[in-house]
Amino acid sequence: MSTIIEVTDALVARLNAGEFSQSFTAEREYQPVFDLAELRVSVVPKAVSITTASRHDSFYDCTVDVGIQKKVDWEAPGSRNLSRSPSPTLKPEA
Repeated sequence: MSTIIEVTDALVARLNAGEFSQSFTAEREYQPVFDLAELRVSVVPKAVSITTASRHDSFYDCTVDVGIQKKVDWEAPGSRNLSRSPSPTLKPEA
């Protein structure tokens, strides 16, 4: 398995093991397209850069995108003016 996939899977596992203010299940995606009726957390491997550390070792710099998505209910009070309404948060539980 490639290094970036291993990093992405480890991040998905870590997010799913955590306790947050809203419940979700993170998933590894390549081109996330879905209905946003519920909170979605997508982890997408983006790029990997490999540089030589020594003759036998390399440094792997992995870039992973994390998307936290939920459809806005425009009928809810205060949602027409998003600058005044509180933005949704996803905070770790203490």
